[in-house]
Amino acid sequence: MGEDLLWSKDKKSADRFTSSIKYQSRHLKLIIDNDGEPFDAGLSMMQNAIKALETLDSQAKQVISHDLRDTYNDSWREYDELQADGSYQTISNPELSEAAFKDHFELEHLEVMGGNCVTLWYGVSDLFAGHSIFVQSFNGIDFSDASAEMFG
Repeated sequence: MGEDLLWSKDKKSADRFTSSIKYQSRHLKLIIDNDGEPFDAGLSMMQNAIKALETLDSQAKQVISHDLRDTYNDSWREYDELQADGSYQTISNPELSEAAFKDHFELEHLEVMGGNCVTLWYGVSDLFAGHSIFVQSFNGIDFSDASAEMFG
């Protein structure tokens, strides 16, 4: 899978190509950014990532939980919400277990940069005030040293 996909050149960057696949009953956007490398290097990495996608998704959610769950439980689950009358109401959501936390993240796109950087992007979560989450590995599909961060 991946070798027979139709890749479109990004209008903003000559080194960036996009495609999509069906993953868990939805469309998953795929991005290859050559980053100065030959297209075939990125395509090969993308093919490997697609073949391992269920495992990578699971591993990435584990990384998200490891890197961000305590941050959510300690800092982001309680906040003040502006009411229609101009006052604020304190919202206090429950602490989340690892399993419950992971359930909040849905993979939106997979990006490969050059021949060794793989990034999984997760959609805007209600847990972090509209921030997206990404998990990035600079060791290809080896996520043993990957990290999760908020974006936006």
